Amino acid sequence: MLKLANQLRLFYLFHLAKPASDRPIYRAVYESQARTLMEIGMGQCQRALRLIELAGRASPLLAIRYVGVDLFELRLPPAAPGYCLKDAYRLLRKTQAQIQLLPGDPFTVLAKMGNWLKPIDVLVISSSVDHRSMDRAWFYVPRILHANSLVFQEIRVRGTNRVEVRRLTPSQVEKLAVAALPRRAA
Repeated sequence: MLKLANQLRLFYLFHLAKPASDRPIYRAVYESQARTLMEIGMGQCQRALRLIELAGRASPLLAIRYVGVDLFELRLPPAAPGYCLKDAYRLLRKTQAQIQLLPGDPFTVLAKMGNWLKPIDVLVISSSVDHRSMDRAWFYVPRILHANSLVFQEIRVRGTNRVEVRRLTPSQVEKLAVAALPRRAA
């Protein structure tokens, strides 16, 4: 009976879970047996909980590490709702994964912590993050990846509230990192 319940849960996450744009991420986490997960822009933590759950289901005996980057209390009112740092940590700690939450915008956090973060298996970048900050942060992203890392980026479809997720290839990540190189004054 437990095996059937597990299969039904996986079917739900892979084929029926909302938002539908997250489904390819869920399949990739499970199929790649990812152990280290990072999310830039956590929002309501629903995706974080599901990512950790799927990583645990893929290899239940191995430790899971989750790193979340978010503005938390610094989030301004027009932004999407989210948790404060303390509440997010309290919620995610229940998963038994090793949780590391880093408050701040993507550029500031990755510039400060990029060299100290262990390689990430799956990186998910939310469409809710500040685009200017993320454009600059790409310079540091290759430092936190390894050869088999998977990178997913949410993109808002112009003129709609719809979000699509695209999987970035290592060469696309490298191009974004090169484009983010700090410019020196002449």
